[in-house]
Amino acid sequence: MKFAKKDVVLKKLSEHVIVWEYCTKGQRPPIDAAIAYVHGVLGPKTNLDFAELFYVLEGSLQVVLDDHTLILEKGDVGIIPSGRRHTLHGYHAKLFISCSPPFDATKVVFDSNPAVEMQNQTV
Repeated sequence: MKFAKKDVVLKKLSEHVIVWEYCTKGQRPPIDAAIAYVHGVLGPKTNLDFAELFYVLEGSLQVVLDDHTLILEKGDVGIIPSGRRHTLHGYHAKLFISCSPPFDATKVVFDSNPAVEMQNQTV
């Protein structure tokens, strides 16, 4: 399946995080994928009903998962299980992200109330 530009959703999550989201909703099984650029902090947050898989394409990402800190660099893969509190610290990080089940913004809980824009815009 190839995605046309009109099928890609651009989300600005904060001044530090921009995501291009690709989702095959309606397909069996539904699969989502995103390319994200992270430079700064996102979180702490908890994904209630989905796990996230990160593959670092460029830069590095520090992931604070509960009380543990992981450093992910180019070529590394990390998984955030559903229901686990985590914070992402990106350093010019370009990530491939996939969630299972697919990402649902209504199932993300932030510890504080950040200025998060979840505006859907086509690219």
